Amino acid sequence: MYLNDVLIMGFIGKEPQRTQADSGRVYTDFSVCEDAHGYKDDKGQWHENTQWHRVRAWAGLAEHAAGFKQGAHVLVKGRIRYFDYEADGATQP
Repeated sequence: MYLNDVLIMGFIGKEPQRTQADSGRVYTDFSVCEDAHGYKDDKGQWHENTQWHRVRAWAGLAEHAAGFKQGAHVLVKGRIRYFDYEADGATQP
């Protein structure tokens, strides 16, 4: 049995970008910022640990997400998908 489910709550970082793929399917990309678990260092100073997540919504959800505005508070439920990319001639995870 496997589970790949994620909930992210945060704020949209910039205006969502709606795109149509070569296949004709519509998707919308946007980023979500979450201020996850701050911490104190050895000197007692507080540090925020801000995390950014790239989100891609497909089909009907893409149409809905395209209407989001920068700074909107959102809750995203989905699955995590990882991609490899090539940089300086080497494949990076």
